[in-house]
Amino acid sequence: MDNKKIEHGVDHKDDRDLYRTITVRQEATSYDGSVEISQAKTIKARDRITNLAIPEGQEGRVTYTAWKTVK
Repeated sequence: MDNKKIEHGVDHKDDRDLYRTITVRQEATSYDGSVEISQAKTIKARDRITNLAIPEGQEGRVTYTAWKTVK
């Protein structure tokens, strides 16, 4: 019997604990005063591991993997 439940972040795009889109906006002003705006987006996701052998509410039941960049 498998005592762990794994939820992958890429499958839960509505859950900010597992999936995030990070937008970096940069404005550069040139010598003539014109402004150039650039944006870069990065998507990060992680997995939630629930150990079903540990009672609900007890420390260690839910753990998370490190954030990883999604392509």
